[in-house]
Amino acid sequence: MDAMEIVWLIEDDEEQADQYGRLLEIASDNQFRVHYVAVKPHITDYVDLLADDRTKAIIIDQRLSELSGVPYEGIEVAEFLRAAQPELPIFILTQHSNDDLLLEKESSVEFVMGKDELTNRDVAYAARILRNIGRYEAALSKKQIRLKELIDLKLSDELSSSEETELQQLRSDFERPFAQQLAQQESSWESDQTSREEFLQQLQQITQSIRETVNRKDS
Repeated sequence: MDAMEIVWLIEDDEEQADQYGRLLEIASDNQFRVHYVAVKPHITDYVDLLADDRTKAIIIDQRLSELSGVPYEGIEVAEFLRAAQPELPIFILTQHSNDDLLLEKESSVEFVMGKDELTNRDVAYAARILRNIGRYEAALSKKQIRLKELIDLKLSDELSSSEETELQQLRSDFERPFAQQLAQQESSWESDQTSREEFLQQLQQITQSIRETVNRKDS
């Protein structure tokens, strides 16, 4: 597993986040790195995590509103990210396992980790994270291979109508996080010509990134 692969930890306390992250890194034998993410004003602001190809999992503190005052909790961020990237492993970290909102929506995540239990169960938690990362990478690899197969069929004019539908769905799966991120940027730029030029440059970079992702398995 690449040492640069990242598990993001969204927390409202950076010092605690560093402690939790280090525990999990050591318990995983440093097979992943945990990077802190500060609480953002809006749920949609987290979409940039999905556009980072190093992202392998995301851990979210449940009570994000306690210190930061944002109008949402961790499980709501999980729901948003799950809708954008269904296969991505997402976990909740909490001291409040009986939280009503969490109990209602916890099916949106792989599992819930107790902060009070982390010191004693760090090895078990790290193992679960690694297993889910493995499944995610396998699913992503399978999609990449299938996407390239369908593109090759399309280029040779041998694509059936059902395969065309499948191709469009796979393209949508890969491009969705980038599209959401760029749509947010475009709406904030409005008529700023310089920003529009930056938007086009980013779009070109993303297009190239998608091509490289599709061809990676074939190289």
